[in-house]
Amino acid sequence: MTLKVTWQQALALRMRRHLLDPVGTMAVPGVVRRLCGVQAQIASSAELAVRVRRRASREGEVARALSDGRLIKTWAMRGTLHLLTPEDGGAFLSLIAAGRSWERPSWQRYLGVTTKSMDLLREVAREALDGTVLSREELVAAVTARKGLGHIAEELRSGWGTLLKPLAWQGDLCFGPSRGGRATFMRPEAASSRWAGVPDPEEAAPAAIVAYVVSRQASQAPG
Repeated sequence: MTLKVTWQQALALRMRRHLLDPVGTMAVPGVVRRLCGVQAQIASSAELAVRVRRRASREGEVARALSDGRLIKTWAMRGTLHLLTPEDGGAFLSLIAAGRSWERPSWQRYLGVTTKSMDLLREVAREALDGTVLSREELVAAVTARKGLGHIAEELRSGWGTLLKPLAWQGDLCFGPSRGGRATFMRPEAASSRWAGVPDPEEAAPAAIVAYVVSRQASQAPG
């Protein structure tokens, strides 16, 4: 049997799936979960993306959800900043990490790193962030103090965060609370007690597919 869907039906499904028509009543994390992450390169845009999908919303609610650990902010899809739920975000990170982009010869040549130095960077960053929150400069200082990593200082200071993204995808770090308008970093498990970790890709794939394709029956409680 062939199922035919009109453009109007497809548009209506998409609008309903994205909580735009009708606008939903989900709590902030519910909106982020339904969308499988919200792009957050610009904080005000991320808040707008959430607020337009809630019938009742308040200014600063996304920031409160981050502060409360109901959301985390990290590099995710397309290597850009996203809001993710700590319970589900690890599945998307797992699939991004599975591509192992940092092991490509072209990537390593361009950034002047090797697989060995990336492994060392990961080890040192995890140690430096254990139980604390560090600014970019503080993290760079901790990393470059280790023999063999001094040459990547300039790249680590870059706002693009190219060398730090593989660490985010593997669940080693995420963004912490802004400090004087400057970014900070911390471990995801410290950012949220709800952090479920980064599962194996074989486990993550079905979860991510279902999250993307199927409309979830998430909580409708305000928050």
